[in-house]
Amino acid sequence: MTQGPLPTPPELPGRAWRPLQPSDAGAMRALDLSGSAPGGLAADPLQDYDYAFDDARTDPASDTLAAVDKRDALLAYGWVQAPRQLDNEYRVDLLWQAARAGGTASGKPLSKRAVVATPAAIAADFLLDWMETRARQRCAELPDDGLPRRLALWCWADQRPRLSLYERHGYTERWAQQHMRRNLRRPRPAVPFPNGIKIVPWELEHDELMRQAYDSAFRDQRQRDDGGIDTADWQRLYTDVAEFCPEVSFIALHGDEPVGLTRCLLHKAEKEGEIGQLGVVPEWRRRRLGAALLAATLFGFVELGLRWATLSVDLHNKPAVKLFKHAGFTVTRRYVGFAKVIAPE
Repeated sequence: MTQGPLPTPPELPGRAWRPLQPSDAGAMRALDLSGSAPGGLAADPLQDYDYAFDDARTDPASDTLAAVDKRDALLAYGWVQAPRQLDNEYRVDLLWQAARAGGTASGKPLSKRAVVATPAAIAADFLLDWMETRARQRCAELPDDGLPRRLALWCWADQRPRLSLYERHGYTERWAQQHMRRNLRRPRPAVPFPNGIKIVPWELEHDELMRQAYDSAFRDQRQRDDGGIDTADWQRLYTDVAEFCPEVSFIALHGDEPVGLTRCLLHKAEKEGEIGQLGVVPEWRRRRLGAALLAATLFGFVELGLRWATLSVDLHNKPAVKLFKHAGFTVTRRYVGFAKVIAPE
């Protein structure tokens, strides 16, 4: 696989370059929350940013790069994630964020000449080059098994400068998801559970059952979006996070077998409940189990005194999109994933 030395950072007025440090976690989250996410760590709770620095599969000293001002305040960052083996490929997520990337704060596209003229645009171009080179280095460490290596980047669908930036670097659109929201003051559907199904809210003793339900429910999406998850990563990323809402996270059981789940997050300041995952194992689809889980979740949000329910859904998952629209969710924003395949030599 073609690879080379990492590119030298450009000299830009008022900017310096260094690896990310654990003390940057708060500034990274603030940058992601400023309006440019997705692209970075997706504005997760601060605890999840701290977890990222503890992940043994990536080394911030060599896999990250940050642009800082004269006061060492964070202006932009890039983080090359460890390659993950999916069903028939390896995927490397390139996480990055900047206050401005390839355009103006208003989001209006600039001419190609203007894009390369501003320090922010130069930094964005360089970060993508740097991350791709580092990703190629990481992929060169993988076994020579003939599987393609795919680099992945994300952005909002209306971020025209960032879309243009990705296209200039040879990335093409591969994934598409949309954010949806529902006013919980509106009438809610009442959907009974299928015969033989009971639901239990999450408790620590049920954590493994929920993980099993998740793995089975999303198994058919792994080629595109998920490579399976072990117990340690499940807890670190899904149930041991600050905003996890166990009261409205349910496991659907048929006897002792987990056949569906909802995993939810609570955003108290916004009076908002987020459905992080809602899934049904293939054998139990088309029996209204998903609709019943959704109805129970909405009821749980209301019981907590929340105002809004939100979620994200893959646009290619037509049954899920139809389910959420039928339940009163409306689209608020769409985001897309771009990819570039690195073919083994």
